[in-house]
Amino acid sequence: MNKILVISVLNAYAVINDGSLTIVTNHKTFEDCRVSDLDLNLVYVRYKNNELSRIELDDIIGIYFVDHMVIVGMK
Repeated sequence: MNKILVISVLNAYAVINDGSLTIVTNHKTFEDCRVSDLDLNLVYVRYKNNELSRIELDDIIGIYFVDHMVIVGMK
């Protein structure tokens, strides 16, 4: 995925940050996330029982977030 596009989407989502974010990597799926921090190479998310995880932006293959009225995704 285009790194600038991923950063832009995650940065925009961080404003809402309601826990509806799902990030898919080659290794793992992070569901119901909240963005804790974001830089040019990494995103730190809190998911499940408030676990903090570090995800490299180059490993992201999909981003989805679901609201009550809409589903938005990119792959």
